[in-house]
Amino acid sequence: MAQYRDAEALHIGTELLTLRTNTHTTTLAQKLLPLGLRLRRAVLLADRLRDIVDALKESLRNSHLVIMTGGLGPTFDDISREAASAATGRRLKEEPRLMHRIKAKFRLAKLAMPAINRRQALVLKGAHVLTNKAGTAPGQFLDLGDRALLLLPGPPRELESVWKSAWPYLTKKFGLKSQILKSFQIAGLPESHVEEMASRLLATMPKNKIESTILASSYVIDLIFRIMNKPPQPTINRIRGELKNIFEHHFLGEDGSTLERELGLLLSDAAETVAVAESCTGGQIADRLTNEPGSSKYFFEGFVSYSNESKINRLGVASELVERHGAVSQEVAQAMAQRAKDQSGADWAISVTGICGPSGGSAQKPVGLSWFGLARPNGTAAVQEKTFTGDRKLLKEKMSSFALDWLRRELLKKKFK
Repeated sequence: MAQYRDAEALHIGTELLTLRTNTHTTTLAQKLLPLGLRLRRAVLLADRLRDIVDALKESLRNSHLVIMTGGLGPTFDDISREAASAATGRRLKEEPRLMHRIKAKFRLAKLAMPAINRRQALVLKGAHVLTNKAGTAPGQFLDLGDRALLLLPGPPRELESVWKSAWPYLTKKFGLKSQILKSFQIAGLPESHVEEMASRLLATMPKNKIESTILASSYVIDLIFRIMNKPPQPTINRIRGELKNIFEHHFLGEDGSTLERELGLLLSDAAETVAVAESCTGGQIADRLTNEPGSSKYFFEGFVSYSNESKINRLGVASELVERHGAVSQEVAQAMAQRAKDQSGADWAISVTGICGPSGGSAQKPVGLSWFGLARPNGTAAVQEKTFTGDRKLLKEKMSSFALDWLRRELLKKKFK
């Protein structure tokens, strides 16, 4: 196995244990990789000085780099500076140039600076001040010989800004290593299937040069590789080629690729357009499509026909179909797609109608049942039935993902026909 130095992250803030979700851990783990540092542990800590000091002392004993996020603001509960001072024995002192910069930011905003903001100019003895272009809370980097301590603000934009300021100190301290993290996305298969199908490829990889892991989500599976080969590109090319051969149309992309992004690229390349007709997903398909920059080139229109009346009166589905087969049926799904295509003038149209629960299901039509329609440019239409599991939110996500994926696969077939 490759040899790494250890890093730990202490995420400070009572809100992280009650109201908010910590999003920094995976970001920091990826940023540390080029430094040859592996994030071995991440801890959430409430705003209690004794707890933070104890955790920081323990981390400094066990790891080469300790990162503290949050607690650098001006208020009474922002105590990361004081905790770092107590844990390292380095006193805090107001830095005049830093105080000047903080005051200048308030002047620029035409605001009077509250007296409590002076706390943000307190710097550990021997620490380097790290510029924060996105806020008033500067970071700090303290070299402790065989260890180092990095203080970062909690808000993501500010953390990103201060990280850039910290990078020269980190590279000087730890150096740069020839290793990267590469991810590939597989769509529409369960995690166990992905692992089984990729097992032969993974078994051929030298463990001291390549490490792999699988990360599951509701619809897209990430295959993640930590590559230490020099240079890494031939290895990446080999893995990419093998995965495409193994997974074929289930291979989605790389480096965090999404269904909506890849579908948008395919529609743009083909100079074709799409409309959507949604019932149970409540507009989620249209929302995801339009999250992509430039989607106005290929997204024509979206219909959210949630009620039977809307399907009939707004979308134009024949009332006899709804009455005879029910709203969740292949006949209605097909009609929804065809009517969306006809009304919008788009080249393609996709539709979904289903039951997201928790009520409304039956033995014949259980919660999770969904019908999808696809209207093609040549005038033909197709339907598919799927039954998913999960709560209401997860079902909507899975259903919208399948709809996007189905159209993506259709466009791939057309492209390589």
